[in-house]
Amino acid sequence: MALLDADPVPQDPSGLVPAPARVEPSSPASDAPPPERTGRGLVLAVALGCVLLRLAYAGRTVGRDEAGFLLVGSQWSEGGGSLYGSYWVDRPPLLITLFWLGDQLGGLVALRVLGALGAGLAVLALAGAARTLWGTRAAVPTAVVAAALLSSHLLASLEVNGELLAAPFLAGGMLAAVRAAQRFESASGPDQAGLAWAAVTGVCAVAALLVKQNMADVVVFGLVLGLALVRSGRVVTAQIGPALAAAAAGVLAALVAASVWSLTWGTSPVDVFDAMYPFRLEASRVIAGDEGAGESLERLVRLLGGFAASGLALLVVTATGLALARGRREPVLVALAATLGYGVFSMLAGSVYWLHYLIELVPAASLVAGYVLSRPAEAVGRRLRAGVVLACVLAVLSTGVSLVRAAVVEPRGDQRAVGEALAGAARADDTLVTLYGDSDLNYRAGLPSPYEHLWNLPIKVRDPQLRGLVDVLEGRRAPAWVVSGRSLETWGLETRRTRRLLEQRYRLVARCARYDVHLRVGLDRPAPACESVVG
Repeated sequence: MALLDADPVPQDPSGLVPAPARVEPSSPASDAPPPERTGRGLVLAVALGCVLLRLAYAGRTVGRDEAGFLLVGSQWSEGGGSLYGSYWVDRPPLLITLFWLGDQLGGLVALRVLGALGAGLAVLALAGAARTLWGTRAAVPTAVVAAALLSSHLLASLEVNGELLAAPFLAGGMLAAVRAAQRFESASGPDQAGLAWAAVTGVCAVAALLVKQNMADVVVFGLVLGLALVRSGRVVTAQIGPALAAAAAGVLAALVAASVWSLTWGTSPVDVFDAMYPFRLEASRVIAGDEGAGESLERLVRLLGGFAASGLALLVVTATGLALARGRREPVLVALAATLGYGVFSMLAGSVYWLHYLIELVPAASLVAGYVLSRPAEAVGRRLRAGVVLACVLAVLSTGVSLVRAAVVEPRGDQRAVGEALAGAARADDTLVTLYGDSDLNYRAGLPSPYEHLWNLPIKVRDPQLRGLVDVLEGRRAPAWVVSGRSLETWGLETRRTRRLLEQRYRLVARCARYDVHLRVGLDRPAPACESVVG
């Protein structure tokens, strides 16, 4: 692709895409690109390896977010009284739809299969974008880095979360954007194929945002790429209008489809918007409080550690240097650097700092690795190339550590034991409230919650006085079981009334690991099979 690849690479007759097979015979063997068929086979093998590697984790203990979203998705229906059926969560509807699909297909293992397939599709789409931009030689390292990072415990990508499920839409949007740019670069006027790719870019951009509301990476990549192409003179200004119109049509179509789908299930798009954005602003304010800031700082340290140890930090620095040095000649480098810059801002702006936020950086970072490793060392600089090689080694090593970790470490064993103990003691129509927000206990026990909040952050933002919780505990929908820690105290919540009500209406029947299990007074159930049973 001539204007996205400024190096003097021989072109095919159309002048659009580098033709690796025609590289001069005098080129060193180490710099000769692999045959097209071999390269495609390697990419497919890497994508399949990514899927199989993730399937090796399919039997791991359910994570808190996985459990919570499966619970939300399993009961999402009209008339539940909250945002998504009976539950409220600050996430967009496509994410809940994907978890609903996982539940319909069989539950946790089916969800893990969906996550594995999504990761494999992301690898293929990113390899396709690299091939479009720089040829087959760039596609293979791009696929390897993407597959490694999408299976790394350093990015907390072993569980299925919003970032992982958004990855194929981010990758697909970037592929569509470069295909659209390729078509517009070669056309003297609006090109139907280019308009179609622009529309697909818009659809993918919205889909990513409807899985995780901060995932605007496709928007940033597409807009910056278009502006950089115009600024470099590679695309005429008159073509931007049709391209934007086509992308806007894709955006509108995706929004209409999502709104209709949500309304069908009784979820208001207006309420979804409020949960996605105004709530997050309020949540950031709450987290920034004195007590919440301490927890956030600990997570920030872990996040920055994962950022460095996974090789992502090196790739972000590389992208910035390439954009400054070669951005005018190769506009796509500017777009990649801007996308990574937005990703870093996005993962830091929310003040929560979970490790899986790093997954947002994987698509653009993988393309940067593919670009550098497809160039001779002299073309990009030996130090820069060595830094990217180191980043790739770190990414692959993190995947190896993930395999070992998956084999020897079983996360959240307490939750599994307590959940199974409750499942053995409860009746089919019992309900359970966990204080505060241990949704994996509900999932393991097979018991729904009559309280609409399954995570503690929404409780601290939307119900800090615990009035909603007290109403549930006092009302006719009071749960049969309440599980708490040894203390009800936690930052940001007023717990006195809840503690008093728990003492009046419930009795302590067992202590399982670090949890206290309470049964409502008047109910007759066997005590959960825990190490410590209260007589």
